Formats: sequence, C-alpha cells, structure tokens
Amino acid sequence: MYQEQHASNAISSWNDFNDAEAQQSGFDLIPKGTQAVVRMTIKPGGYDEPDRGWTAGYATASHETGAVFLSCEFVVLHGQYAKRKIWSNVGLHSNKGPTWGQMGRSFIKAVLNSSRNIHPDDNSPESAQARQIRSFADLDGVEFPARIRAGLLEFRRRCETLQHGVIVHQLCRPIWRAWMQQAVLEGKLDLPNYRTKAREYQAAKWIPQGWQWVDPEKEFKAMQLAIRSGLMSRSEAISSYGYDAESIDREIAADNARADSLGLVLDTDPRLVARNGATNQAAPSHPPDVADPPLVDQ
Repeated sequence: MYQEQHASNAISSWNDFNDAEAQQSGFDLIPKGTQAVVRMTIKPGGYDEPDRGWTAGYATASHETGAVFLSCEFVVLHGQYAKRKIWSNVGLHSNKGPTWGQMGRSFIKAVLNSSRNIHPDDNSPESAQARQIRSFADLDGVEFPARIRAGLLEFRRRCETLQHGVIVHQLCRPIWRAWMQQAVLEGKLDLPNYRTKAREYQAAKWIPQGWQWVDPEKEFKAMQLAIRSGLMSRSEAISSYGYDAESIDREIAADNARADSLGLVLDTDPRLVARNGATNQAAPSHPPDVADPPLVDQ
C-alpha cells in the first residue's frame, strides 16, 4: 500500500509542477539587461610580460591554448541581486589573432569610462589621462555601474576555464602521463626512444563535453562565416561541441562513399547539391561500380 501510494505521489510531483514552491531568490538567474553597480576583482594567475605592461602577476596564461587573460569576478553591490557573483575572462592575447585582445581593451576602456565618469565621446586631455592605468592593480577592486548582458556565455567561459585549467591540467594530464610511463615500463607499449621523446608521445588534445546550442541556426551561421573567413578551423569548430574532427571526417567520407555506391543524391551533400537546392552536374546518374566502404575501422 505504501509503495503504491509513494509511487503515485512521485509520478504526480515530478510530472505536474503547478503546486511546486517558488524558486528561492538566492538562485534566480539575473535577467539579461539588468543594471547594477558591481565590484570587479582580478584573480591573479601569476603570468607577467613587463614589456606589455602585464606585471604583478595579475594575468593568467592558458597552458592549452597559449591565450592570456584577466580572470575577473564581478560582485553585485546593491539591489535585488546584491552579493551575486558573475565571472568573466578579459582577453589580453590570443594566438589566433588580435581580436580577443582588442575586445579586452575595449572592455577595460568601458570600465574606466564608467568608473571614472567619462563620456565615451569625451576626448579632452583630462579624459585621455583618466583612461590610463599604471598597472592592472588599478582595476582590481574598481566599482562601476554595468548592464548585465549574457550570463550564460560568462558561465560557459568560467566552466571552460575550470575544464582546461583545473580538470585537464591538474587531473587528466598527470594521470595520462603516469599511465603511459607505467605501460612503457611494463612493456605494454613499444615506444622507441621514449626517454628522450616522452613529451612527443604524451602530447594529446583534450576535448571536454560540448555545450548544447542556444540558437542553433544563428550559431551555425556564425560558425560557418568564421570558418570561411579563416578565423576558425573546422577542427576547432567540431571540438567546441565535444567531438573529434578526424572521426567526423571518416564518418562523412564513409557516408558519401556509400551514397555514391547506391546512386543516392541527398540535399545534405554539398558536393552534389548547391545551397539553393539545385543539383550540381557532378551528381551521379547511376550507381558507380565501387564496393561499399567498411562500416567500422578494420
């Protein structure tokens, strides 16, 4: 009797949420566009380049990508969301190009304008002087009014920082190196000149689980534009969703070969069908005399 009643209650409470209590205010998401006064603090990463003005260890360098950034925390000081925290990385340098660093400089300029009450269009000598800092220490602890925009994107950036800077760097890599070294010592792996080429053998690309799409159509159009503009590789795009580019390419090649062998013309194949739906002249009119590719690697 108890089990039947318990099962009935479980089904009801976890399928119908009309009578659920209101979410506690401490866990409400901050709506996009909320205006608030925040305090910005920088978590020191211990990376310095005095020639660029990066001193006192405020900058952080990624061991995986070589990117350099400020790891920042923003605390809401007043109002309904007081004491809530938001995390974001402010870009200083990326090996992929100057865009991220330029975005970081634009953000810091906006912070200075807001915290020092400078109009964005004010280019007077006094305003120009106020937009200068001695070091990143001048930004640590600064308070300014801000408009909170995309909390989800900042949350993702924070998670990616933990994935690569903590989980991969401090957990996965040591275990990987220890496993390989033990396998070589026991003779399970035959790696010539392992003692002198250990770093080469241990090189690996770590791909964490990808994120679900917020707006798939817009995201894929933006990604396609970035690839065609040379700002992103296909491998990087595929890895961002948690997949291995080489495996995807093998699957595409196998699918195309199988479709060709059966004389299929699918609108998902850009070799045969244009983006406007028109069939290209390269489309086969009859099945070519080729064997089916293996479905699994031999």
